[in-house]
Amino acid sequence: MIQVILLLRSKYWKKVRRHYRKKKAGQLAQRQMKFIQHLQAAMVRIENKTYGICRETGELIPKERLRAVPHATLSINAKKTRNKIGSL
Repeated sequence: MIQVILLLRSKYWKKVRRHYRKKKAGQLAQRQMKFIQHLQAAMVRIENKTYGICRETGELIPKERLRAVPHATLSINAKKTRNKIGSL
């Protein structure tokens, strides 16, 4: 009897782990697709000569920020301002 219960638990947990792995793989794929879309949009901005220009302030985005976040569309100050407004 105990062996049957342990076997059923084992099968249940295998299903749970398999579901969790599939869910995580799906989330990773979604994040990667979103990142690729951001990079493609950055390439369009390069072609349009608007890459590196903050879309809120019109100021140049510092090179350090663009190295850290190549698809950035906001300067640090604009991002901070947006985060403050969003948290109110």
